[in-house]
Amino acid sequence: MPKTNRKPLVELLSANDIPLIEDDLLGDLSFDGSRLKPCKAFDKKGMVLYCSSVSKTIASGLRVGWIAPGAYYKEVSYFKTFTNISAPQFSQIVVAQFYNSGKYERHVRQLTAKIAKQVYQIQSFIRQYFPDGTQVSSPQGGCILWVVLPTGIDGHQLHLKAIEMGIGVIPGQLSSATNKFDHCIRINCACDPKIDMKGSIKVLADIAQDLLAG
Repeated sequence: MPKTNRKPLVELLSANDIPLIEDDLLGDLSFDGSRLKPCKAFDKKGMVLYCSSVSKTIASGLRVGWIAPGAYYKEVSYFKTFTNISAPQFSQIVVAQFYNSGKYERHVRQLTAKIAKQVYQIQSFIRQYFPDGTQVSSPQGGCILWVVLPTGIDGHQLHLKAIEMGIGVIPGQLSSATNKFDHCIRINCACDPKIDMKGSIKVLADIAQDLLAG
């Protein structure tokens, strides 16, 4: 979301007492090294529940995340207690020590450079091999590409056929509460560099072509 939209959004929701759950999971992974202020920075009434994690920046296996619930502290604390009581302390200590070591910023710069390279490569392969009319997003950070398929290609069917070939993509319907985006897929570009990304995209493109001809 552009920074010019963030403050007005928070003000609009606050004026109507509507809470905002902000997922800032990928906020540190900006390709140009900049860092947009989260919506939480403009929150004066505690209406923004700010959520983040180290799963995309340090290690997914640590399973360490956090929430700044603002005015909803009591409710969030209640549900947290009855969901899993507490998070493992050892993982939290490891994360805290890594942050305090001063090495996190350098680590994120190196990680982001690698992810950006893979995003641009996969983006290029999609434009080269997918059917005419395919559109692909141009993110300025993170690791996700949103692909809009030509009319006649169902994202869920592409997902199912890709799974049979050992390739995972997310059908667009899962990004909607009303089953929209059935002609879209999501591709995670933060994959092992040893994977044949070009070959995998070619396989996806062949599946898309078959569905289009279909």
